Amino acid sequence: MKNKSKMDWVKHNKTKYKSEIKSLTEIINTQTKSGIVVNQFTADMLLALRSGRKITFKMEQAILNIIKRNQPAFIETRTKWVESVVPKINLIIS
Repeated sequence: MKNKSKMDWVKHNKTKYKSEIKSLTEIINTQTKSGIVVNQFTADMLLALRSGRKITFKMEQAILNIIKRNQPAFIETRTKWVESVVPKINLIIS
């Protein structure tokens, strides 16, 4: 895999990371439709996958974390936690 051309890497990423590309695209589309500013790191990772950049282990883990953090179950859990913690923090501050 060392001497691959750019087009080979594009094809490689397209087949190996098909579900990740689809998930990142959905995340960005959801953010855009919601009026939320698109996370630049998420957009950069999607661009790296689509443009044929070699994906390192660390990049792959970051992509999987992005997908995990944007799943409805995780967002719901995080929202409940924030709603329980913020009043306590406000109590301590005041």
